[in-house]
Amino acid sequence: MLSEDITEQTHEVQDVLYSVHTKRDAEEDDPKSMCVEYVIGINFHHREYVCFEHTGFARTKVVWWWRERSNEPVPDSSAEAVSLATRGALAFPEEITIRSIAGEKFDRIIDAKLTDKPDACLAGMDAYDDEVPF
Repeated sequence: MLSEDITEQTHEVQDVLYSVHTKRDAEEDDPKSMCVEYVIGINFHHREYVCFEHTGFARTKVVWWWRERSNEPVPDSSAEAVSLATRGALAFPEEITIRSIAGEKFDRIIDAKLTDKPDACLAGMDAYDDEVPF
């Protein structure tokens, strides 16, 4: 592989959207992932899939990914991860670096510049969603 076959670009992140992702043609009980969609321009988004419900290397990778971004315990399900993420449990990625390799179908996020991790105080907030907690 030649160096000109690999490009890396860093993009400022404007917003991040989180959702539960089910693989196309998956069975009802197949593992789901968290889709992290980075808004990096007008009509320009980049997605990565974080596999909370998988095992092996994928689970090891997700533990590292979550701990880099949050003080909350690592969720066991993608739905729990999305819930925590949308309530502010993750550091915000100010920039992402994307690597493209000629001939590969998908580009990869290889680095993220993150804000500080939020305080670990969100786990019990469900009971207070609609009322002031005092």
